[in-house]
Amino acid sequence: MTSPTSPSATPTPDPNRPEAADVGALFDAVATEHATIYGYGIVSAYALSTRNARSDSAVACSSTARQATAESDRAFGLTALTQCAVLGARWRRVLREWPVTKAFPGGGE
Repeated sequence: MTSPTSPSATPTPDPNRPEAADVGALFDAVATEHATIYGYGIVSAYALSTRNARSDSAVACSSTARQATAESDRAFGLTALTQCAVLGARWRRVLREWPVTKAFPGGGE
């Protein structure tokens, strides 16, 4: 009889992640957005209101906007951050949370 192997305690880095800081930040933002969409689709019915995947996405988009050197990447990050802030405010309004907006979305306050 064989025993099952245990999973690794630390995740391995994505081998496809770009080395450049600005491109890597954009890669992280898109990966976080994909994870957010997946999370909303699968677990949102069971998640507590304290679980805020949109906030994580806003942090990633904010990081992209700050670290990007290309104007188009900064614009992409800013647009995504704005969309995260608007969607977050809509959900907080639906959930009757106060305040519905944050001073610095993605700022970790």
